[in-house]
Amino acid sequence: MLAVVALFAAGTASSQAPAGAGRGPALPGLTLTSPAFADGAVIPGKFTQSVPAPVSPKLEWSNVPANTATFVLLMHDPDVALQKTTNDQLHWLMFNIPGAARELAESVPMD
Repeated sequence: MLAVVALFAAGTASSQAPAGAGRGPALPGLTLTSPAFADGAVIPGKFTQSVPAPVSPKLEWSNVPANTATFVLLMHDPDVALQKTTNDQLHWLMFNIPGAARELAESVPMD
């Protein structure tokens, strides 16, 4: 299954300088990682619905844009070929994560 995990930073429009604005080289973009499994590796079963009580993996992010107020975490599955439908699947959505946060612990409660 192909899954897309995205972390969006919500801040002010002035936090990102336009290209060529004379502020020096571009900074690296927002980066989302997890120590729970390697990039491109199979996601361990305990983080999937293949077990009776799955848990969320620990997530960490860096290179946060200046003036970020909040984060939204969206796990969206655009892989509809398996079901042969045009529907997609929203697996996980969190919002109002404080802008100062840089990680979510493993086993975040569903509520």
